[in-house]
Amino acid sequence: MSVEFPVEWFGYPGAGKSTIVRSMHDRWNLETPKLCPTRALFWSHPLQTAKLFAHPVIASSLFHYGSPGSRQRRKLARAAVRQSISMAVLQAPAVLDEGVVHQIWKTLYSQPEWIDRAWWKPFFAFACPTVLLARTSPAQALEGMRQKRRPGALNRELLEASLSEPRWQAAEAAMEAVVAALEERGKDALISVDAEAWDVEQACEELAPRLEPAIVRT
Repeated sequence: MSVEFPVEWFGYPGAGKSTIVRSMHDRWNLETPKLCPTRALFWSHPLQTAKLFAHPVIASSLFHYGSPGSRQRRKLARAAVRQSISMAVLQAPAVLDEGVVHQIWKTLYSQPEWIDRAWWKPFFAFACPTVLLARTSPAQALEGMRQKRRPGALNRELLEASLSEPRWQAAEAAMEAVVAALEERGKDALISVDAEAWDVEQACEELAPRLEPAIVRT
C-alpha cells in the first residue's frame, strides 16, 4: 500500500489519536502542526486563501447562511482552507491528530439529516492523501473520554449521553457515513488500525512498513 504524506488520523473522540501522534513524532520525528486560524493564513498567504475562498466547494458552505447547520458548514469550509494551506507550506512529513475528515464527521454528527445528501463529500478533496482510522467501538471511545483530564465541549456532550441515546446514534451514523466515503476514495487512501486494545508502540510497529518508505521519499 502506497502512503503519501501528510497524513491525518480519524476516529471517535477518546480513541487515542493524540496519544499515537505523540508516539509517531518521537519515533519518526514527524511534524505535528497545529492549523493556523483562517485570518492569520489570509495575511500570510493572501493569494492562496483568496483562491480557496472562491473554490465552489468552499464558497457554497463558507457563505451559507439562514438555514439549520449553517454555522457547522462554515466551520467545515474554514477547516478545509486552513488545512490546505498549512499542509502546502510544510517542509517535512507531518501527521495531524485531527483534520478535515474529523470536521466532516462533526458536521454530520451535528446535523444527521445531511448524511444522505451529497454536498459534504467533495470536502474529502481537502483532506490529507492518506487517512489513518483509529477503529474502536463507541463504548471504548467513551471510556477513553472518561480518562481525559480536560475533555472538550464535544467530549463533554457525549459523556453526558448513554450509548443508546440519540447523540451516540448520530455519532455512529456519521462515523459509518464518513468511513464509507473514505473507502470510496481508493484502497491507498485509508489505513485502518485497531484501537480497541490500544498499544501505541504496537500500532507504530504495524504502521512502520507502510509509513517508513514514504518518510524516506519525502
